[in-house]
Amino acid sequence: MLISTKKLYKKCYGSYAISAVNVFNMEQVLGLFAAADYCGAPFIVQTTPVARNYANAVMLLNMIEAASKIYPNTVYAIHLDHGVENHIFDAIESKHYTSVMIDASHDDFDTNVARTKKVVEYAHKSGVSVEAELGVLSGVEDDITIEEKYAKYTNPDHVVKFVALTNCDSLAIAVGTSHGAYKFSGEQGLDRKS
Repeated sequence: MLISTKKLYKKCYGSYAISAVNVFNMEQVLGLFAAADYCGAPFIVQTTPVARNYANAVMLLNMIEAASKIYPNTVYAIHLDHGVENHIFDAIESKHYTSVMIDASHDDFDTNVARTKKVVEYAHKSGVSVEAELGVLSGVEDDITIEEKYAKYTNPDHVVKFVALTNCDSLAIAVGTSHGAYKFSGEQGLDRKS
């Protein structure tokens, strides 16, 4: 059953984690739904702009819908991960996505705020939640590469101000983490002080 990302967050908050898994093809979609069905666990199925370009958004969404019929007891949300405006607005207009992410973390603070606020205003009109990003995570995701030496920790002083200015629903921050395809190199680790 497709439910809103916001409902998933409210249900799990302080109790358990929810997997958010990026999918590119049928095997990944079926594997995700089969595992969630087996475990009785809710999850977020994520697509990226690269996946949407590779498989076509219509194909991906139809695979997700078909998997939900094969595994009717699953509880899930659909999220566009690391999007830019053209993918985000298309995802919202498709009426399938329950949340989107605007990744303007490579912009300066004021530009990130302006871009995020524009997406939030548009998404909230359709009941779609918005994740934003503040700070830069190291690693490789889709076609974006951030070398370890250029990765930044999110400035904690900016977080409250950013959320207040943008009204985003969730926020990805950089605390020394790496994600995506990355090498285990460098000395930067988690910032346990913030």
